Amino acid sequence: VYYKTDDDYLRDVVLPQKDVEGLHHDILKVARNMFRARKSERNPATTLNDVYIPCTVLAVTRILDTYADPGHNHCSSINGKKWSGCTVTIINRSEILGRPLAALLALQGATVYSVDETSILMFEGSNGTSRPRMRRCDPQDTTLETCCAKSNIIVTGVPTPGFCLPAHWIPDGATVVNVSEFPNVDPTSLPPNVNWCPNVGKVTVAALEENLVRLHRQFLQERN
Repeated sequence: VYYKTDDDYLRDVVLPQKDVEGLHHDILKVARNMFRARKSERNPATTLNDVYIPCTVLAVTRILDTYADPGHNHCSSINGKKWSGCTVTIINRSEILGRPLAALLALQGATVYSVDETSILMFEGSNGTSRPRMRRCDPQDTTLETCCAKSNIIVTGVPTPGFCLPAHWIPDGATVVNVSEFPNVDPTSLPPNVNWCPNVGKVTVAALEENLVRLHRQFLQERN
C-alpha cells in the first residue's frame, strides 16, 4: 500500500471499528463515494444513517442543524431533503472536511459549491426528478465571490492565517461556520444578521463522543 505521508500510515493503523475520529482511509472512502453511489444508483439502499461520518463533518452538520434552520435560511424541505433550495459554499476540499461535507449536504438537497485554490466544483443533490450530479464550474462564470453571494451557508476551512474572506461577499442572513483554527472572516465587519459560528472545537469533541457511542453499539451488536 502506498502512503503519501507517515500521518496517512499512522492514521490507518487504527482499525475502522475503533476509529472514533473517522479518519481511517476506509471510512473516508465510504463518505466520499456515497455521492457517487447515489449518482450511479449502484447502491440506492444506502442512507445517510448508514454512513459513519468523520467527526469534524459531523460537528459542522450539528451546528447547521442548530444555527442554520432551513426555515430561517430561505430553504425548504422537499421530498424529505432537509436542505432543498439551500445553496452552500465550502471553502475547503480536504478528505476530512470539504469533500464528505459537500457530498452529505448535497444528498440532503443542497446545491453545494466546493472551493479550493485550483477549481470550483458544484454538487447538486437529487430533487426527486433528477439524479445527483457533480460538475466543474467555468472559472469565467463562477468565482468564490459569486458563490458566496448566492449562498445561505458558508463553511470556511482555510488553514492559513493570511486568508480572509471579504465580509461584503457574505449575504445578510447567511450562516458562516469557521472550521479553521484561524479566523477566515473578520467578524467585526459582518452584516448584522449573519449567524457567525467560530468555535467548532467543542462541538467536534461532542461529535467524537457520538461516534464513540455508535461504535460501541456496533461492537455489541456484532458480538451478539
